[in-house]
Amino acid sequence: MKLALPPTGIDHHQARICTCCPEESHDDACDPASRQLPAPSNARVIEDLLGRPPVTLDLSAVRADLENRVILLTGAAGSIGSELARQIAPFRPARLVLLDRSESDLYFLHLELQEAHPGLDLVPVLCDITNQTRLSQVCAQHRPQYVIHAAAYKHVPLMETNVLEAVRNNVLGTLLVATTAVRFGAAKLLLVSTDKAIRPCNVMGASKRVAERIIFGLPNLHRAGTDFRAVRFGNVLASKGSVIPLFERQLAAGGPITVTHPMVTRYFMTIPEAAQLVLQTGALPETAGAIAVLEIGEPVRILDLAEKLIRFSGRVPGRDIQIVFTGLRPGEKLTEVQISALEATVPTSAEKIRISHTQENAGPELAQGLARLLTCLEAGDHEGSRTTLCELVPECEPPLRQFPLPSAPPPENPRSAAWASLVAPRETGWRERRRDALRAAEPPDPLDRRGSVACRRKTPRVGGRRRTDMGVLLATGPRALS
Repeated sequence: MKLALPPTGIDHHQARICTCCPEESHDDACDPASRQLPAPSNARVIEDLLGRPPVTLDLSAVRADLENRVILLTGAAGSIGSELARQIAPFRPARLVLLDRSESDLYFLHLELQEAHPGLDLVPVLCDITNQTRLSQVCAQHRPQYVIHAAAYKHVPLMETNVLEAVRNNVLGTLLVATTAVRFGAAKLLLVSTDKAIRPCNVMGASKRVAERIIFGLPNLHRAGTDFRAVRFGNVLASKGSVIPLFERQLAAGGPITVTHPMVTRYFMTIPEAAQLVLQTGALPETAGAIAVLEIGEPVRILDLAEKLIRFSGRVPGRDIQIVFTGLRPGEKLTEVQISALEATVPTSAEKIRISHTQENAGPELAQGLARLLTCLEAGDHEGSRTTLCELVPECEPPLRQFPLPSAPPPENPRSAAWASLVAPRETGWRERRRDALRAAEPPDPLDRRGSVACRRKTPRVGGRRRTDMGVLLATGPRALS
């Protein structure tokens, strides 16, 4: 991971001198125009920024989970997705399908991985996860055994003003990825979630909590025996949209640096830590059917982070670079938590990883609530979508929950029936299940011998009545079936 701060120039040793002795920062030795700022990929600099050493997880058990398997990675071109792809590639999967809708980012990631791993079967796929037809085509072609679902909208203030897109991408997208993966026989699906899903106070966190409820609570997803699990991140240092790139741009422009509130704190992890947590969660037996979190110490005050970055650049906060407090943005809160008081957590065999077992209601109310939510999405109903999110996440907090919810659910919209068939499809009979299984199988042998009975049809078909060659059945000698 590289954290490309502006070329303000100071080496790591001098950065620490400037941190400890800001009054000397205008000496020639600390002239910001003549020094090179340390790359924060340096472990010591990361430790300075986060107030803790980087967490390194043991990935020895991951090889058996990834090697010779077809892996589908959604959101592959994002900050987390691209690092996941880099860490998966050395484990030699049978095929790595990189799915994203960002053309340029996907193109450059594919080039990078091709150069680093020339023998790896890499398949870049341009696809929107809310396009059910395209998703089905991709899964039918590649038959992924392991799906890592990292595609999501994650910007809290942006999702507050784009409620429908948060629902479309984070809820409907997760539902379609999960149902399609199950339909085409995926053995495992791992959802990348967020700590903002814990008692959410914003649309983004609530939409990710609903995504967790989908994979753990919808009964039709578990009939095929797919292994569902999830992992929650804190804020990822230097990911796209995090405070570090914003502070970099503001430093390069000469300031000021903007901080929402002097007391706001966040849990931070590095991009490699986040990717390792995903892979380790997928490999641990005890994380099946549970949510994994990484113990990353104490939260970091954003103001402290901004001041350290200013000092690392050889300048003095408040004198060379001003810090301006802008106020909390819509959907933000002062502090966040890693573990919900509503969920019991237990340690795992992997140091620093704990799991949370959620008690999801598998009854019809989840499917009915999802059908209402998706009906609001289809109708373009912002307030209805926000209200239904609160119904689906009863533990949500203000400002998301601004008004008391109705004591009785609203009457069913006739359009909800169409979505209900996707959320909770009816139970199929044995004939339909057999036909679906045959269609999902590999193309049949051209001879199409069924139960030692030859079929006359030149093009075999699945299901329905069959015409058999009675002459073959009654013949003796060379023409008889063996």
